[in-house]
Amino acid sequence: MKKVLTWGLCVVMLISVFSVCAFAADEEAPAGWAAFGDITITYDSELSSKITFDGQFNDWTEAGIKSNEIDALNMQAWTGTMPDDFSITTYFAADAEYLYIAFNITDSTKSIAPSSETEGTYGFDAFQIQLDFNEKFAAEEAFNRAVFYSFARREDGQMAVTVNESDANDGVYWAGQEYDGVVYVKGACTELANGWGAELALSWQMLYNQAFDKLEWNGYSTDGFELNLGPNTELKLGALVCYLDREHVENEDGTTAENLIFAAGTIEEYGQMSDASTGFWPESAGIILKVISDEDVAISVETKEPTTDAPTEEPTTAPEGESDTSEDDDDETTEAPTTAGTSEETDAPEESGCKSVAGIGAIAIVSALGAAVVIKKRK
Repeated sequence: MKKVLTWGLCVVMLISVFSVCAFAADEEAPAGWAAFGDITITYDSELSSKITFDGQFNDWTEAGIKSNEIDALNMQAWTGTMPDDFSITTYFAADAEYLYIAFNITDSTKSIAPSSETEGTYGFDAFQIQLDFNEKFAAEEAFNRAVFYSFARREDGQMAVTVNESDANDGVYWAGQEYDGVVYVKGACTELANGWGAELALSWQMLYNQAFDKLEWNGYSTDGFELNLGPNTELKLGALVCYLDREHVENEDGTTAENLIFAAGTIEEYGQMSDASTGFWPESAGIILKVISDEDVAISVETKEPTTDAPTEEPTTAPEGESDTSEDDDDETTEAPTTAGTSEETDAPEESGCKSVAGIGAIAIVSALGAAVVIKKRK
C-alpha cells in the first residue's frame, strides 16, 4: 500500500509539472508568422549622390533599393497589442562611409517630442534598431543586447538618436552634428498621412566605435575587430527592429498622460519577446543584414587599438534592460531596447514556455521524492 501511495504521489506531481509547462507554452504564433530572416544590401559607391535626405522615398526606389515589410507576421509585442494593420516599410543600403536606413511607419496615434526636448528619444514614438557588428555579440553569447539605437522626431523636424553605447553609458546625438570630424548620423524625418517616416545614414565609424567600446568594456577581445567587404567577404550585422507606439493625452488638470499603446520587435522564434531576459539576445534578433560587393571595398573606418583600461571581471549575462544602463533607460520599458518608461513597461514580463517552469518542475519532483521517503519511513 505504501508503494502505491508513493508512486501515486510522484505521478500526480509530475502531471502537475507537465500541465504547468503546457499552460506556459500555449502562446501560439499568428498563422503565417515567421522570422524575417536575411536582408541583402548591395554596396553602391555612388549612393551619396543618389539619396537626398528630404523625407521622400522615391529616390531610394530609383536607386534600385528594395523595400522590406516588417509587420505583425514577423514581429512580436512584448507590451500591449500590435494592430493587425501595423507595418514598417524599411530600406537598407550601404556605401564606404555609411549604412543607410529609411523607414515608413503606419501609425495613426502620433507622439512627437517637443522641440525643447533634450533627453533623447524616450517617452515618444520611437523606431529602434539593435545592430550586432560582424555578429560579434552573438558569437560571444553573453550579451542581452548588442549596440542599440533609438530614433525619435521632434516637432521642429530634428532627429534625436539615443545610443546604448556600453553598460555604463548612453549617448544622445543629433542628426547632422559632427563628432571627431565625422558626421555620425545624417537624417531627416517627415510627417506622413498614415504615420511618419525618416531617412538615416549611420556612419560605419560610429557603428565600429560603439561596438568596439562595448565589447572592450565587457572584457571581450577586440583583436581583429575590423571591417572587410569584398567578393568573398560579406559584412554582416545582426539586426533587431523594434517600435514603441505611444500617445499623449491631456488631463483635466493640464498635465499630460503618457500611454504606451504597444511595443514590439522582430525575433527569431515567436514567444521569446515574452521574456525580457531572452528576447533581446543578439543571436535571436530575427534579421541579418548582409552587405555584399563584387569588388574589394575600403570601408572608411579608422580602427582602434585595445586599451588597458577595460574591466577584467567576467561580464554579466543579466538583462541589459533599462536598469543596467543610464537613468534614461530606467524610465522606458520592460523590453530591452534602449527604452525606459512608464510603470506599464518597467514591470518585468512573466516568464513563458517550459524554460520559465524549470524551477517549478524541479521543486515538484524533489517534493514528490521527499514525500515518498516520508511515507516509507513511517511505521
